[in-house]
Amino acid sequence: MVGFAANNKLKKISVKGGEVVPLTSVAYFASGSWGEDGDIVVGRPLKEGMARMPSRGGARHSDGIGGQ
Repeated sequence: MVGFAANNKLKKISVKGGEVVPLTSVAYFASGSWGEDGDIVVGRPLKEGMARMPSRGGARHSDGIGGQ
């Protein structure tokens, strides 16, 4: 899978092709990392830190990751 942001949404698509799958809305996307556990950690504006979300989609949660 490859994750990317477009049109204010975080999305994924298989490297083998197929349909783009929207995961969640994102007003701001700086960067992201796909973890071995299947979660995606997404960078948000500096004072908001980062958010973690399941790669299958659904609600984001911050889990105390960064922020001020």
